[in-house]
Amino acid sequence: MEKKYVSLEEANNLLPEIAIALNKLNKIRTSLELTTKINIGFEDDYKAIVNSVNTNKYVHKLNYEFYKVISELLELGCVVKDIELGIADFYSKNNGKEIFLCWRLGESDVSFWHEVGSSFSGRKPISLLKRV
Repeated sequence: MEKKYVSLEEANNLLPEIAIALNKLNKIRTSLELTTKINIGFEDDYKAIVNSVNTNKYVHKLNYEFYKVISELLELGCVVKDIELGIADFYSKNNGKEIFLCWRLGESDVSFWHEVGSSFSGRKPISLLKRV
């Protein structure tokens, strides 16, 4: 998979799709957490084995779906940074330099950016980007 760079306009157009994917990832994450916390005791070893197999099949199915969504987002140029907070970055370029356009679930559009080596706490307003 090639790294994909997106413009600010392209990133903003992707936001509805990204929001749906982030919500889906959060639901899968919650399901995985709950499923792995459940511990059922069985008097019959066979029932315990069947339960273990079924639980593991379900966990693997959830993991597959989780990474499928992550992969689909990467193909769009979107990197998920925090599922619980709904933070996503988009690879972009400004004056030939690689940057991240930064967005958080609930924001109406991409209004911030930061250096690739920086994080959400270092984001700056889009207005500070030097446009060519």
